Amino acid sequence: MDYFAHKENDRTQTIKEHLTGTAELASGFAIGMMKSIAYETARIHDIGKYAAAFQDRLMNNSAEKYEHSSCGAIELGRLADDSRKKSILPMLQYCVAGHHTGIPDGGTSKDSPMEPTLNGRLKRKENYTGRSDYSCYKNEVSLNFPDCDELYSELKKSVDKKDMTDMIEKYAFFTR
Repeated sequence: MDYFAHKENDRTQTIKEHLTGTAELASGFAIGMMKSIAYETARIHDIGKYAAAFQDRLMNNSAEKYEHSSCGAIELGRLADDSRKKSILPMLQYCVAGHHTGIPDGGTSKDSPMEPTLNGRLKRKENYTGRSDYSCYKNEVSLNFPDCDELYSELKKSVDKKDMTDMIEKYAFFTR
């Protein structure tokens, strides 16, 4: 089965083509230490479009609601398997979750899945079942958490100097 990301008139683009093209563009625009991060984050940003609900909406003009941008942010959380990755994780999740609407507010751990905050959106993983299940991406796309060692080291310098203002400013800068 072909899975499509975009359809305009008679032209379609598969999700795999879209993810690869977006990743190459993002990497090309990024500075050295951000190239891997931009590439891998862009490869994840639209994996939610693999869901039957999205495909039906795109190809058949279904009125069924489907929010796909949280899916990649959720998957990034599953890929973050060590403390370095987890320290960079929110930066990437903000970018993926906000790739249509802009970077969301962070919210708090008490936010419900109905909240539009990043914390709320990350709790929506229980919503992605049945026609909203996007896991068939695994048949076409292999996801990797980006190499974040250089960025981690850059942020850690501010922490080691106990300069939290500098660290927060760097974190916000690199997120944008």
